Parts: sequence; C-alpha cells; structure tokens
Amino acid sequence: MQKDPVKITLDDKSLECAKLIADQRFSVHQKYSRPEYENTLGGHFVGACGEVAAYQLCSERARDVKGYFFDLQDEANPDIVAGDKRIEVKTWSWYAWREGCGRCVTPNQLEKYKTKRVDAVLWCHWKDDVFRKPSRCLSITEITGLNGIDIMVVDWSTLAMIEAAPIRNTSLDATVRLNHKVEDGNNLEDLFP
Repeated sequence: MQKDPVKITLDDKSLECAKLIADQRFSVHQKYSRPEYENTLGGHFVGACGEVAAYQLCSERARDVKGYFFDLQDEANPDIVAGDKRIEVKTWSWYAWREGCGRCVTPNQLEKYKTKRVDAVLWCHWKDDVFRKPSRCLSITEITGLNGIDIMVVDWSTLAMIEAAPIRNTSLDATVRLNHKVEDGNNLEDLFP
C-alpha cells in the first residue's frame, strides 16, 4: 500500500498554542543545552508544531485522545495517548528532513521512551523550508510572524524498529550527534486501523 503523508495545516490558534509550549519548554530546559541537544526556541517551536499537528491527526482517527505534551509538568507520559496507543512525536524542519536528519532518536531518548512504554513514534516535518535555515537559528520575531504552517505527518515506527536501526552521526554541522537512524516507517493507516 502507498504511504501518503498527511498534511495538517496549523491555524493561528494552533500556532499560538505551539508558540506558548515552545516558549515554556525553552525557559524550563534552558540550562540543559549540550552538544547532542541544542536547546533553542526554534527547535522547541518546530517540535511543538509537530505535536499539535499529531494531536489533531490522532483526534480525527482515534477515540479517547489525551495530549500530555500540553502539560510541561507531565514528563512521565508520552506526548499523546490515543485509545490504547502511547505515542511520542518527533518533528524536523524541512531543512533538516531534506538533509537526511529525520527519523532519528538518541540512545538516551530511546531509553526514556521504553520507560514511558511508548508504542509508536510519529515522524513529522514542516512541509516547506519556511526559514531556509536550521531551526536552531530562528528568532522570536521570525516565529511571531507565522500563520498557516503545514506539517507533514509522514509515518511511524515501533521502539523495536528504532532500536534495530544503526547508530550513526546525523549532524548537519561539525557537532557529533549519534542517533538511531530509521530509514523507513510504517503506514499511518496501520497505526489506527
């Protein structure tokens, strides 16, 4: 069966929600930057947009959807629980996805996902190269002027698929970022049959 990504357009309300989440995460995690994890407002914004889009998709396809990513105090749960599926969401800018850095999970993240008993990781990216630069370089001014952003929910993987994927450097610059790099995911239709 053909795997077709699902395009979710974030309206002004959804983007305001993502901006608020990104700003709060950036403030909370500001002191935790390290080479393999760039704690930037732009990076948190890209991720929050993906979570909001994935929540919308899950709400259309499943029952009893709960978005734990809305509550920054709730780190013990996955981003989304949709029916009996525990889901984490990973999102990249189009720039990073295009350069082959999508579908990556650090070994430390994988261990956290196991602790959360995650069933699936949804892989997302921005549809267009809105900024024509890495998300780490985004300023609050650039983020504030956005509207109608398209997020592509591409596919998903199980933790077993991620764990089986080779660990390799997925950096776009000179920094070494070792990740499990999944080459292909499962059809979205198989997540919510």
